[in-house]
Amino acid sequence: MNGEEIKRERKARALTQLELANMIGVSKSLIAQIETGAKPVSSDVTQKIKAAFDSKPKLGSIKPVHVANLQDESLVLMWKDKPFLDAESHIIRTLARLLMEQRDHD
Repeated sequence: MNGEEIKRERKARALTQLELANMIGVSKSLIAQIETGAKPVSSDVTQKIKAAFDSKPKLGSIKPVHVANLQDESLVLMWKDKPFLDAESHIIRTLARLLMEQRDHD
């Protein structure tokens, strides 16, 4: 993969450079340098990026999520074909968990 391909695939998955960097354990500046062609991408980083992309499907290839699946954090939560940000997804999953726990106690 070259920098342009990485950028295209990252954007297709609605990931920021920082999110991708955090997923693979590198700095945001390294991702930026790779995408602009300022630094070549190593085979180790390429493998990590491919694994990260495999864990976060492309937009538009995602099946509708049912409430029963909200606990699966590998699923991308969306509303009208727009993905929620990671922080928003965390809030939604937390709220769903709390609601179900409350129901179990009633």
